[in-house]
Amino acid sequence: MTTTAAPQSFTSRLLTETVTFDMTHFGRLAVSGSDAIDLLNRLSTNDLEQLQPGQGISSVLTTNKGRIIDLLHVLHRGDDLLILTSPGTQTRVVEWIDFYTFIEDVSVEDITGKTSERLYIGEGAAELLSEQGFLPTPLTDGLSHIQTEDGESQTTAIRADIGELPAYRIIAPSEPPLPDFGLSTLDEDEFRSLRIEQAIASYPAEMNEDRNPLEANLKPYISFNKGCYIGQEVVARLNTYDRVQRFMCRLEFDDGMAAEPGSQIMMDGNTVGEVTSSVPSMALAFLRKRFYQDGATVEVESNGATLSAIVRDVRPPEDDD
Repeated sequence: MTTTAAPQSFTSRLLTETVTFDMTHFGRLAVSGSDAIDLLNRLSTNDLEQLQPGQGISSVLTTNKGRIIDLLHVLHRGDDLLILTSPGTQTRVVEWIDFYTFIEDVSVEDITGKTSERLYIGEGAAELLSEQGFLPTPLTDGLSHIQTEDGESQTTAIRADIGELPAYRIIAPSEPPLPDFGLSTLDEDEFRSLRIEQAIASYPAEMNEDRNPLEANLKPYISFNKGCYIGQEVVARLNTYDRVQRFMCRLEFDDGMAAEPGSQIMMDGNTVGEVTSSVPSMALAFLRKRFYQDGATVEVESNGATLSAIVRDVRPPEDDD
């Protein structure tokens, strides 16, 4: 597999600049109880059993058909687990956990409305947050985190790099609002551009209950050596027998052209895929495996026009499993 670098507009900018993005609309759950880790381990794709306080792990919550409910970021805070969800999925996640909770000692609280969240991203993010007291000690590992207290107020700082870009998510009580420190604030369109450059799947565009984790490039968040979880047989079979029929790719367009989500991708007169997220010059799409080749040229039918695009292979590197 050959992975070609994305257009570097935002990536290059953030190698020398620090910006911020308000993530308060993302979901946040506090999960407590002696069986919390064991239950989540039986409901999602990654191996949570060795998770220690201060560590975090990403894991896909799947249906019994192996489809995506959401990609969860699970943080062990000592007294509880903090689960970060996609925007608007927290209720579905709570319902799914509750459905599979029988005699287990597990309690789930939706703290989304009680908290705020802000992303600080760029080369100077760590220094800035350290100066402001949010990062008393360095965080080096992905989803490692540290908590600070000011009276009864508790703040959680999380290492959450985006590709090669250093980034930190800060979660605090909803009042007072987290400061922007005078940094440029990304709007939704700019954050979408960054997400597409870095080929990050999002709910519901690329992650939903019509997709499996492998086609959405979420294989790094799947353990094929752990015990059973809901949907495991389907996911394992797709991987073992190479049954995944399509994968997420990035499309690159010339001259700032943009394709609407839902646009059909054509090659040699065949419909071979569909655009899912788009900004000028770039899009994320799902492409049938047979036609998935880095550098290939495809046509995209959008709003009555035919656009030419280059396919970029953004699948994660294969491991030795």
